[in-house]
Amino acid sequence: MLLSTIGLSIPSTGMKILNWVKPGLRDHSLDKGEYLKKSGLDWTIVRAGILNDKPGDAHALTITAQDWPLQMRYQIARADLARVMLACVTHPAVGRRELSVFWGEAGHDSDAELAAKLAALAG
Repeated sequence: MLLSTIGLSIPSTGMKILNWVKPGLRDHSLDKGEYLKKSGLDWTIVRAGILNDKPGDAHALTITAQDWPLQMRYQIARADLARVMLACVTHPAVGRRELSVFWGEAGHDSDAELAAKLAALAG
């Protein structure tokens, strides 16, 4: 499993700033993903929204296969990200997939709802 960030494939002011502060971040992150995909190992790439230190479980989660621009409206608590990553370890639907995760509406996803969102990635 590789933790990455949303917005690597979509031009945005946020990514430009992040890549300026941490030169090469975008290209190195893309390279790590490609290396993992070509490794022959089972893999999952989790692209997280902007991390914050707020309490988890305050929002339902948006989990999609598409990339999203790196913008402040796409945030996630570290606790929520950890929960998703732990769920990915045991969920077969996310093998050999990239997924983006960030907060959605107010609320909370039960374990069953989280599993259903991961299963939906398999189509």
